[in-house]
Amino acid sequence: MEMREELKQLFGELLENDRITKDALNRRLTTGPIIACGDETARKVFELGFVLDMAVIDYKTKRDRAIAKDSLPLKGAKVIEVRNPPATVTEELEGAIRSSLEDYRPGRSNRTVVLAVDGEEDLAFLPLVLYSPLGAKVLYGQPDVGLVIATVDEALKVRVQDIYDRMTITR
Repeated sequence: MEMREELKQLFGELLENDRITKDALNRRLTTGPIIACGDETARKVFELGFVLDMAVIDYKTKRDRAIAKDSLPLKGAKVIEVRNPPATVTEELEGAIRSSLEDYRPGRSNRTVVLAVDGEEDLAFLPLVLYSPLGAKVLYGQPDVGLVIATVDEALKVRVQDIYDRMTITR
């Protein structure tokens, strides 16, 4: 299977748009950290009253529609700006994800870390899974369909590592 097709496959449970409620997320987000990959995903999770441990955003939806920087409640968050062109993962993005997740400690009040990407966060899901602890929830949007909740376990890490090993990380 071509990598582009592999990346279109679901990496977790799909919660369709009309089923995304606070109760539905409460039942599924029982372990941490809770990470959102994408602006709409982060906005929706914040809107439902959840505190994210990390969000990776690029202030765009569906690759091109810009959103207002104040549309996400980032007050008090630790915002780290990183560069990452479309369809790539840079060492800068990978490093920011790795170091932010290394600092995560369960049970401690962790400040939300926001990686604000200059470029695109379309492939950030991959290093998010690789560097997240087991049990982490990585959420991302399935455009016009819903929200995918990926629970990080060994099988998911192996699947993502296989894809990641075939990619070129850019400097």
